Amino acid sequence: MIEAQKQKIKINEGTVQETLLFPLWGRATETQKNNPRIVDNKAVEIIDQLDYDFSTITENLNELSITGWVARCIHIDRAVKQFIEKYPEATIINIGCGLDTTFDRIDNGKIMFYELDFPEVVELRKFFYQDTERHRSIASSFLEKQWYNEIKKPKGLLCIAGGVLYYSNGEQIKEFFISMADHFGQCDFYFDSLSPMGMKIAKKQVLKQEAILSKSLLI
Repeated sequence: MIEAQKQKIKINEGTVQETLLFPLWGRATETQKNNPRIVDNKAVEIIDQLDYDFSTITENLNELSITGWVARCIHIDRAVKQFIEKYPEATIINIGCGLDTTFDRIDNGKIMFYELDFPEVVELRKFFYQDTERHRSIASSFLEKQWYNEIKKPKGLLCIAGGVLYYSNGEQIKEFFISMADHFGQCDFYFDSLSPMGMKIAKKQVLKQEAILSKSLLI
């Protein structure tokens, strides 16, 4: 599904990986503005490595979408920085990481940072990140429990989940929180949520984007 062409990474249209490009593109676009609200140079670097026509995104996503992605990024960065001020050697788990670049913006040189997502997403990330002693990827759904054993004796544990939890039902999330508490004893969570109306709007936007992508495949 993913192949290197002329030193660029080919993302085939209509794949799960394609949907990961939207917030990445939003952060890269914001970074290149005259007065950016965030600076995400890694996002710009990744975008430059991709063989992908971003015109569909450019033409069909509005400024409100970019603002939402940027706001989420700002708040997550702030929360993580505050946490590692209290726990300088903390362990951070980025649940449903996609093509997120939080680590590059918040690393203090001491934390342990895990990127958690489905195997196909982790494979895509390997084009841009290689595992290091303090920055590693785990290929798994967050609802599975086997990956808990890969987290080694955290000195303060924080899970971040941007744009993830509202795709699971309440019982799944409740069970996840309980099982994490049972396994680790203590864990802080930072995640975003939507009201029922907000979820309807978000789903409408997703369906609209899927329709646009499907149309592009037929042209």
